[in-house]
Amino acid sequence: MDKMELYFRQNVVLEPLFCRWYAWWYLISPVTAPLYVVHQHLKNMRSFVANPRLHAAAVSSPELIGGSYVNLPPDRAPEVQALIDHTTKSHPQFFAFAEALKALSTLLSNHPAGMSLAECYPKIPAPLRGYVELTYDLDNRPSFRFIEPLLYRSPYYDETAQSFLLWRIDSDDRDFIFSTPRLPGPESIELARPFRDPAIDELISLRATKAPFSRFEELLGTRPEQADLLRSFLTEEAPRAPCPRYDGDGVRVRYFGHACVLIESKEIAVLTDPVVSHPYAAELQRYTLEDLPEKIDYVILTHTHPDHLMFETLLQIRARIGTIIVPRNN
Repeated sequence: MDKMELYFRQNVVLEPLFCRWYAWWYLISPVTAPLYVVHQHLKNMRSFVANPRLHAAAVSSPELIGGSYVNLPPDRAPEVQALIDHTTKSHPQFFAFAEALKALSTLLSNHPAGMSLAECYPKIPAPLRGYVELTYDLDNRPSFRFIEPLLYRSPYYDETAQSFLLWRIDSDDRDFIFSTPRLPGPESIELARPFRDPAIDELISLRATKAPFSRFEELLGTRPEQADLLRSFLTEEAPRAPCPRYDGDGVRVRYFGHACVLIESKEIAVLTDPVVSHPYAAELQRYTLEDLPEKIDYVILTHTHPDHLMFETLLQIRARIGTIIVPRNN
């Protein structure tokens, strides 16, 4: 079988992670990612380690679904502590950023309103120098704004924190993701590659084209003892034929769920707020990734709620997208 050419299964999820937490836009921006790690993720994990049974009891309560409770069994507390230690050791710049932001806010809140801000520039904490501009808000209070493009070239945009967790999805059941770190287990493979790595696009392309087992091993960096698990992510069965481009008269509209709509004519294909399911057997008939055209001319992202801006779907389809449109606002 090792020499046989195989496909990457359509129902293998590639969950994008940041410091092993599910990646949404607050964990992409270098302004907000350090703050979430320091003030929310570590707080949740330390609370779980201190009292894992309390979290287990809270997660089992329907009234508390969506709360800040780690959805892991108590016996995984040592793994969570190891993640706390790794995060603290590997990303000290996040803590420096959070402390500097707090210090800058204190500095400006104590500055006399209406007075020149020139004297404040030398007092900006070192981790923020060159990344912020001092200003006044609409209520004439001293404030600041980030020069965000520069932050993407700074230590605070840390691609070493980005990775993926791969696992098979075969039902509609899926745990709430924003309160719990995503730890690897016996049925998942962790892939330590940044989101922009070309290997991710190659892996996704292997849903439609075949490759030998050894190529999947190279792309995923799996260990020998993970060979059987990796084989379960692959198949000899060819995928369904690509969805043809719509060539009928007028406009065809397909509803994928929530705010995700595919609008097609002979000339153009537009997809709004992509949140698209993987194909697998389900009671509810639905459109999936297999029902998207090979070329999507425009993707429109209306706003940044996580059920409208979903990196998991965008990473799956980015090779198909011509242009992404984001409405300009303040």
